[in-house]
Amino acid sequence: MKNAKDHAPNGGSNRQPFAPCFAGYLTKERLLSFPRHFYLVSNVANNPFNPALEIEVVEEVSREALWRMIVDWRLNGRKFAVFLDEESFKADKDERLKMARALMRAQ
Repeated sequence: MKNAKDHAPNGGSNRQPFAPCFAGYLTKERLLSFPRHFYLVSNVANNPFNPALEIEVVEEVSREALWRMIVDWRLNGRKFAVFLDEESFKADKDERLKMARALMRAQ
């Protein structure tokens, strides 16, 4: 079984616990290479904090069907982030919101 840290730069050694283990352009080959259980989030959004696609991918989910949905929604080739789980995604989102609020207060 593959470890999600295998997809992170430097094997994940320098990343924060809630940071994505992958962030970049999603291809079918890459989707099929991810570990059995992960949390997939598109970088395409209605607003900065509501992704067009946010899904927990577990072993039972058909990766082929998921890829067809991504293509149907025209998200293929777009940027995505992969997190170990939903909690990691929410922690990353909270951290980004804190940084955005701090920037707005500083202006």
